[in-house]
Amino acid sequence: MKKSQYYDIFISYRREGGYDTAQLLYDRLTQMRYRVSFDLETLRGGKFNTQLYQRIEQCSDVLVIMSKDSLNLRENPDDDWFRLEIAHALKHKKNIVPVFLRDFKLPQKGELPPDIADLVDYQGVTASQEHFDSVLRRICRNFRAKPQRRKWPAAAAIATAILVAAGVGIGLNVDRIFPYPFTQEQKKHVEMLSANMMLVGEAYSEFMSAENELHNAAARSMLTGNKSAFDDAASMFSHRLKKARDQYSAAFAAATDFTRRVDKMPIDYAGLQMFLESLSQELRLADDVAPSLERVCDPNFPCEKDDRLRVLNCKRQMHNTRSDIFSVSVMGIFCKISPDALADFKKIAIRWTQFGLLSEPWLRDEKEIERKGEALCNKLEAEIGELQTIVGTQNAALATDLQKFRKKMAEADMTQGLSEKMISANRTLANIKVLMETTKTVPERELALYKKQLMDMGATAEQADAQVAKLRKMAELKQRLADAQESLGEIKERARTKFAPKDDDDVGILWGKALRFRTMNMPEDVKHCIEVLRKRNTSEFPSAALDVAEAVFFPKDELPFKSGVLVCSYEPPATNHAIYKIGDVITGVNGKPCLRYEDYRDKAGNAYTIYRRNAKGGFDKLTATLPEGQPRVALVNLMEDE
Repeated sequence: MKKSQYYDIFISYRREGGYDTAQLLYDRLTQMRYRVSFDLETLRGGKFNTQLYQRIEQCSDVLVIMSKDSLNLRENPDDDWFRLEIAHALKHKKNIVPVFLRDFKLPQKGELPPDIADLVDYQGVTASQEHFDSVLRRICRNFRAKPQRRKWPAAAAIATAILVAAGVGIGLNVDRIFPYPFTQEQKKHVEMLSANMMLVGEAYSEFMSAENELHNAAARSMLTGNKSAFDDAASMFSHRLKKARDQYSAAFAAATDFTRRVDKMPIDYAGLQMFLESLSQELRLADDVAPSLERVCDPNFPCEKDDRLRVLNCKRQMHNTRSDIFSVSVMGIFCKISPDALADFKKIAIRWTQFGLLSEPWLRDEKEIERKGEALCNKLEAEIGELQTIVGTQNAALATDLQKFRKKMAEADMTQGLSEKMISANRTLANIKVLMETTKTVPERELALYKKQLMDMGATAEQADAQVAKLRKMAELKQRLADAQESLGEIKERARTKFAPKDDDDVGILWGKALRFRTMNMPEDVKHCIEVLRKRNTSEFPSAALDVAEAVFFPKDELPFKSGVLVCSYEPPATNHAIYKIGDVITGVNGKPCLRYEDYRDKAGNAYTIYRRNAKGGFDKLTATLPEGQPRVALVNLMEDE
């Protein structure tokens, strides 16, 4: 037999009820580079073909699709291919992975013929109450076989083609397509980069956490009229800023040394260095954070309280946007290596989420990360513009710095004519921005006029060209953002068609589709999936669980938890549980995060962190220990699997 004819996995199924699932698994497993035997109809003839036996003997794993009535025996055992395949796999001690479909009921061992009775001893995977990607991942964990590897960069080109064909990765598990880690040496380099980025993140987290506390203190001072609370916080901020700078200095040195010594990885070294330099600059300028807030929270400062609140809120928004820019920048650095490198880094950086860094959604596509970064930079630019508007034009008391600047200009014999030139240049700049918003093109005549006006005010040709180049870049980014939004609309429309709820979808598939739409920020489609689930009126997903799901997906206030698993039913015939109620959200097991179904451990004596919805619509935090003799519960994820 030729090498190309070898297989790792044999899929056994009954055409009635099992074919669609078998076909789907075959498609996904072959995409993941497993060698799968599926075209069984060509091997099944009047007499059981010996080639089929050879394939089963050749494979290390046999995937058995257990559809409704699939184990009902046929009148003629010699024509019962499904039974014969299972019996042959058991005889040759193959690793059998059963997949239980909807309405399948596993019989007792004594109810099956002796040649397939041992089938009930194998651990199976239930294809309900879970999104398909999660089911697929658990199936793969039970395999002995490993997927084939491709060498970089050929795999990147092939994976890109698959992503495009699949609609920018919608519904595609790309984790096993990219051959990461590449070599032991390169794996070591990725680990070094991860360690360096953890140091960078810890320093930045210290700074951002301190700044957030300062904002909170400013808000308390404004509400109480007591400035001493802010003064104490400002002193603490100064101490924590020094700590953050010391931490970052060491992290910067280590990361810079890494970029000098390691140059054989698909890393954007220039982008990494630029990222590190931008953080250095942000920390250098942080001395102005406390003084800029001091006047805002001073009750004796001659300024309307509403304006001071607007300034504080604007600074908070900018704080959050800067945090998001940091997160997306880190995603971009690791995604340049591979999506797997990014996924691995997320696992070790999960604790950053308490500082608002690397928060959901977790992006994995390089283009999506780039679009998100550009959108965040535009958002920060708009927030800075809003702050300048509040400070510079709407309240004279808050414009002290601007007044001082103008006074310095007067002391330097700046003429009235120069002021008029400044006004003209500002008008030209405003006109350019309006044109870019409306026409999405670079207005060359206006740019030439603006350059001339800048040079008339004393700017050199190089300085004027730099300003014009920034405007051109801004126009380019706006156009790319518009294109991205249009492309995103097309992607969402394809997803809406591909994942539309169907009458024959089981509960688990419907829930998976709701999570897919949630990941893609398509709230109306999420609601539609939930409405379809409500109409099913099934005990697998009662209204009480769906009510909590809607409260989590569309919160009126900030949730006290990031994610968790939702309790949606009890194991029949139980109708209650010692510690759980339908709709509870489990977020921790024995002090460890329980973010997904795989993190949950059902064992007496385990301690669980639970959030339960109260009468006011909020969530109360509970802790409980599981006693002996309790029924199992059905759980679903509240976020889509990576």
